[in-house]
Amino acid sequence: MNLSRNFSLQELIKSDTAIRKGINNNPNAEQIEKLKLLCENILQPVRDHFGRVKVTSGFRSPELCLAIGSSINSQHAKAEAADFECVGVDNAELFDWIKSNLEPDQLILEFYTPGEPNSGWIHASWIDGTPRASYLWAYKSEGKTKYKPVLTKAKECEEEAILVAIVQEYYRCTNCGHDTKQHINGRIRYMQLSETDRNFIKNHYKNG
Repeated sequence: MNLSRNFSLQELIKSDTAIRKGINNNPNAEQIEKLKLLCENILQPVRDHFGRVKVTSGFRSPELCLAIGSSINSQHAKAEAADFECVGVDNAELFDWIKSNLEPDQLILEFYTPGEPNSGWIHASWIDGTPRASYLWAYKSEGKTKYKPVLTKAKECEEEAILVAIVQEYYRCTNCGHDTKQHINGRIRYMQLSETDRNFIKNHYKNG
């Protein structure tokens, strides 16, 4: 079964652990539809721009999640996420391109070492709704996995900073304190606020 022009269902459910342990890693009809959206909105555009995409982990059944120590509530288990790389492409470059051109729910640069283009991989998820636009870098520290938000810019700010959600599509810059509105139309942008926007925040955000 094809999920998009260049991606098959088999690519998104293949797991060496599932094969070795005899685990059923087949998604149901609803999960297959979610995998189609993931392919159409994330993986296929990446394939069209960069060429071959190597999916290292896609859908995970609850049994597979338990077998590998993953959460049964993860977006992999919900058929909303995949881990992947592109042959010959620096994972930091791949991360930046997806962040600038697509609309992932969550995008993580996993265990990348600057200066080592083949290190790490990309985790990207897609939901049928308003994305969180969560951009993270995962790294190891003292034997534990930790996450750092990846910086972006508010319209009023001259420097990149972390934007934190305050209400619906509105975010506050942790550097300059200004609020900004997330606008999604082909890509994610952060826009200056109108007076209507400011009134909305004032009426809906207790600390605004």
